[in-house]
Amino acid sequence: MRLKLDIDPDIVAMMAAEMAAGERAVTAAMREAGTGLKSAWRTQITGAGLGRRLANSIRNQNFPRSGESLDAAALVWSKAPVIVGAHDTGPLIRSKDGFWLAIPLPAAGLGLRGRRITPGEWERRRGLRLRFVYRRRGPSLLVGVTAKPTRDCEVLLPHIRTLIEDADSLKERLDATGMSGHLRMGAISTELGETIPYVLATLRSACPKLHLQVVPGTSQQLYEGLNLGTLDLAVTVRPDFALPKSRNVTVLKKQKHMLLTPRGMKGSLEEILEKHPFIRYDARSWGGEKLESYLRTLRIDRNILCDIDSLETIAVMVGNGMGVSVVPEWSGIDLHKFRLNKVQMAQEAGSREICVIHNLPAKLPKVIELITEICQTHASKTDT
Repeated sequence: MRLKLDIDPDIVAMMAAEMAAGERAVTAAMREAGTGLKSAWRTQITGAGLGRRLANSIRNQNFPRSGESLDAAALVWSKAPVIVGAHDTGPLIRSKDGFWLAIPLPAAGLGLRGRRITPGEWERRRGLRLRFVYRRRGPSLLVGVTAKPTRDCEVLLPHIRTLIEDADSLKERLDATGMSGHLRMGAISTELGETIPYVLATLRSACPKLHLQVVPGTSQQLYEGLNLGTLDLAVTVRPDFALPKSRNVTVLKKQKHMLLTPRGMKGSLEEILEKHPFIRYDARSWGGEKLESYLRTLRIDRNILCDIDSLETIAVMVGNGMGVSVVPEWSGIDLHKFRLNKVQMAQEAGSREICVIHNLPAKLPKVIELITEICQTHASKTDT
């Protein structure tokens, strides 16, 4: 006797079908969960006002990348984990020099190319000084210091200026030599210690009746003083833009660029700039802008410690071992030669030109011509 047993439907096929359905369900659930988590995370970031760009850094990936599996998984992550983590954990944010972090408010406006404006740039644009106001509760503030004149003062101010200028002009006309009167001269920091003492010493005997007022400042600030009429001439870095016909410029000297390192440091330019903190000659200054353009062409990854528009301060910091720098070679650097190494940069690095700029027509033209000649003579003796 024979017995025949048939199972319908096929259990093996049925189990395989159930297994496939389970794989599809698990994989679909993981994809939906990953996409939902990514969307929710992005919504939280944009809702917090952190912008679409940071929100788009949230990504997800499904595993397996193709097909279905009972072990399917979804990974959701951020391509900017440091920034996202900072907003999540609230770490302490410090400035590059470790003291204060200046965050511009909307009233401060925007900086160059729509970037956040820095305190230094705000002062240069407004011609005002920022005053630090400490607050026990809440963040401290940088406040623009200005005095608003009364309405009567605003009406009289132009006439007062005219009276002062006329009084000076009368005194100058009484002197047939044209070598007396009041002259306002601006100078950048390196020239204050290098050229101005020589000018003052010579004028003391050549123009004893001349009252020379020396005003320190950056090249941008001094040029703005020429525009406003608050300065009669200035010793500045030569600007890259073309000067109007109302300005006369006389180039005094060209200063090649050099690598500054602490005494005894060795290595190639690439090794030094990559391994050590870089003290950058302010890229927003007239002298630093052109230099920074060249350094970027080298494609060297620099660890920028800070930006400073003062070559004397940079020399002191490098001498104290705080980092390295690339700056123009001015004669005052010899005061720090026992603590520094100087290495000439390639010719492609260019140079910084120092010049005398004055308005046309010139006030006290004979005196300005004499000052220019004095500056040229001194520059020829100290030209590096």
